[in-house]
Amino acid sequence: MDLQVLIEQNPWWVDPKRIDEDPQIKEFDNSPVRWVPRIKRYFHLDRDVIYTLRGPRQVGKTTLLKIIIRDLLKEVSPFRILYFTVDMLSDNKELVDLITTYQEYLDGMGVDGRRYILLDEISSVEQWVKAIKYLADTGRLKNSTLILTGSHSLDIKEASERLPGRRGEGDGPVNKIMMPMKFSEYVETLRPDIRRGVELLRLSNEEKNELILKLLEGEVEGRLLSALPYMGELRGLFERYLLTGGVIRPIVDLSRSEAAGEPRIRNEVYEIYVRTVIGDLAEWGFRESVGKRILKAVIRTMATPVSHHAIAKETEIGSHNTVMRYLEGFESSFLLNLFYIYQMDRGMPNYRKAKKIYFSDPFIFHAIRGWAYGYSDYYSSSRKMMMDEEWRGRLVEMVAGGHLIRLLYRIRPSDVFTHHENIFYWRGKRGGGRESEVDFVLKHNSTLIPVEVKYRKNIRSEDLRGLKRFGGGILLTHEGDIKVYGKITAIPVELFLSLI
Repeated sequence: MDLQVLIEQNPWWVDPKRIDEDPQIKEFDNSPVRWVPRIKRYFHLDRDVIYTLRGPRQVGKTTLLKIIIRDLLKEVSPFRILYFTVDMLSDNKELVDLITTYQEYLDGMGVDGRRYILLDEISSVEQWVKAIKYLADTGRLKNSTLILTGSHSLDIKEASERLPGRRGEGDGPVNKIMMPMKFSEYVETLRPDIRRGVELLRLSNEEKNELILKLLEGEVEGRLLSALPYMGELRGLFERYLLTGGVIRPIVDLSRSEAAGEPRIRNEVYEIYVRTVIGDLAEWGFRESVGKRILKAVIRTMATPVSHHAIAKETEIGSHNTVMRYLEGFESSFLLNLFYIYQMDRGMPNYRKAKKIYFSDPFIFHAIRGWAYGYSDYYSSSRKMMMDEEWRGRLVEMVAGGHLIRLLYRIRPSDVFTHHENIFYWRGKRGGGRESEVDFVLKHNSTLIPVEVKYRKNIRSEDLRGLKRFGGGILLTHEGDIKVYGKITAIPVELFLSLI
């Protein structure tokens, strides 16, 4: 490979200060909201490791790489840092050529020390795993740390299977997942003063996990109660979160417009994301019109169980297998989250019955909804939808489900993580009585954590019916305080999400 191609993407080889002229770094530095994802602290750059970093489009993976590069430039020779956007490569042979050219260049200059190779959009290179395996087997990755980013999870399993023993060892999984910021990150990023005031937000993950498990026993610690005076601020931020989600671009856009006195998110911000979805459909060989119809059906049925057959019938697609393929594609690109029904008698999910389907983030939901329904003003249509109590409740349920997936990953991190075998919904009858339901059931070892979402202020006795079937659980509410009904703890959703 021509060395000049590498130099073009690594201007810090000429002058380390040029990192400050990088488009992503300039946007970060000039932004009213500067988010450094927590996941950054889990990359250990002092060892031979091949990391993958996956997550939705537009979530900020490239910006994170550039932040890592700027930090490294303060400590090491700029030549020891290679960044390359590999979606311009035609095949895996060019990927081998790229890294070989770089390594030989540094060897020729006599540059010693660990090398840092950051490759963006690795999924775009067909059979990239084969290239990395070859480089590892031939010693080309010795004394090197790699971070490979992508927007799909489909090839993570392949990487784990084909690169055993070649990826090095880190503290925790080497397959990292970067999602939009959680609500707790949202609070500490937009309002660091609240983080300083609320001890809850400063606890370790282990301490937060312990508090959640205590809620199952109806135990409410003082550290939770001490956060109640901040409920007004937390609620205001949560209302905002339901519009922007945790995606940085709409968060920044709304912040800037608020400062100008005209709060809104521009149409083009939504459309940037929509175009990435359309691009993914084309890349997968899927039809845009079919994808749009399926996503429209998902929106309509969100938070209610639905089958592949029902979606196929509603959309007139004809084949439930087609629906299944599209949904799997959308989930692998972190657009959707699917939850299967829990079989209490067997202690496992039933994959054949109707499933619940949610979007992975509020902004992603609003963007796809605006596109699918052809709204001329995305932001106004989102605001109008939020006025509807039923839809507002569905959106809160969606956020809760996504955060429970994040909680499960925190409790049980894994290189081949999937939530399907450990988070479900439940619906059934107690004896011969009325049917009851629990929105989410999280399985942690032998412990079941039932979570019901009722985003309203007045809790009724029937709201507890499903949780009672499990002998207790957690009820997420719109109320301003914490209440205990035996082993059922009703807690404001904003407070619970702050624990995740």
